[in-house]
Amino acid sequence: MMRLQFKFYLSFISCIFFANHSLAQNYYSNLGIYKDIVEDEGEEFFGNFSPKILNRLVVDGDLKRNFKATRNNDEFIESSAKVRFFNNIHLNKNISVNSYLKLQDINSLNPLTQNSGNRNNGQNRYFKDLGLFAEEINLRYLYENSTKKIGNNFILGKFNLGFGSAWRWDRGLWIHSLAESYKQVEKLGFANVLQLGDPVKTGQYNLGFSVFTNDRKNFDNALFDNKSSQPKNSAIPGDTRSLQSFNFSLDVNFDFAKNEKLSYHFSYLNLAVNSRNSQVNPYKIADQKGLVYGINYKYPLNQNFEIDTLVEYSKINNFLGNSDRLRSYLTANAILRYSQSWSLLVGNSRLKDRDYNAIGFNENLSEISLGYEFKKNNYFDKLTVQIGYKNNRISNMNNIVEKQNSQGLLLRYYKNF
Repeated sequence: MMRLQFKFYLSFISCIFFANHSLAQNYYSNLGIYKDIVEDEGEEFFGNFSPKILNRLVVDGDLKRNFKATRNNDEFIESSAKVRFFNNIHLNKNISVNSYLKLQDINSLNPLTQNSGNRNNGQNRYFKDLGLFAEEINLRYLYENSTKKIGNNFILGKFNLGFGSAWRWDRGLWIHSLAESYKQVEKLGFANVLQLGDPVKTGQYNLGFSVFTNDRKNFDNALFDNKSSQPKNSAIPGDTRSLQSFNFSLDVNFDFAKNEKLSYHFSYLNLAVNSRNSQVNPYKIADQKGLVYGINYKYPLNQNFEIDTLVEYSKINNFLGNSDRLRSYLTANAILRYSQSWSLLVGNSRLKDRDYNAIGFNENLSEISLGYEFKKNNYFDKLTVQIGYKNNRISNMNNIVEKQNSQGLLLRYYKNF
């Protein structure tokens, strides 16, 4: 069944690729429409277009060797693939229909219920458990006044929130993996992003607000694949059907001298819990509430070298709707780029999990990786290669420690059409 699904997906992509052979744009990455509105510097992908269809294909292939671990079943070799397909149908300069499809390992899509230690029984894995699903399907309306530097974006449908950015997948091989636990994806409702100001003069201010419910059983079952094995009665935070969950965010962007950029990110998140179906003790049920603070600073050291730093802290109270649980995350990394081709990333990410009725744990992940970016040609808009080393440690409150060392190789292909 999986082979048939995979072949169908490749055929679907091929049909779109040859049917839409328009000139490729130079847009960079697509993190989801909510964050891209804020972070896409050139606005090539979300700019003012006459009727046009824009597509982006990003294909990852990676090989990881977990070679030294406290537990024998944490030592294994794993190869995996991930395909991201973005489609924007611009009906006019104001209205667009956007979709984000993903093909990936579905076993890694429920990070909230477990820590990220591997439990693979020492078995090597080669392209296992791939599933295809729609992460975003939405309608966007843009009102823009270029004279007053005002833009307002209204989004209706299925979208990802702008809660944090340390989870962005274009920084390193592993450094984003812990932050993915609080990335808020597949929300069904509406969102609004108001853009004010000029990043060169006074700074650009992006005010975001969204109201939503989790989309676990609406679009994906009908279109592609149910990737979550959790039943509805598990009632994870955000499952209420009356759009009681909400998110506020503020992004502030400054452009100083040439290639010097500074961005601040703040966000507050309230995920309502359906108390009728929750498996949490009725006396302990509470809405999951989260805060995130982040700063991203890019500075050109000289004509050839540039440093790109990111620091983000997040605190989640009433984790999974349980007032006895909380989590906090701290991610910090820096990328040194040379001549826009070579890059060196050094980073650390930390997770603290606390449960007042059980033993909590700490997880610490460190990474160093080297990358190279091939320039655009007739076959791809960008091609990157990264190799890296990871050290992962999990310590319980009674000082039991699990360790794992890994080596990784990642090949990422970009094509816009």
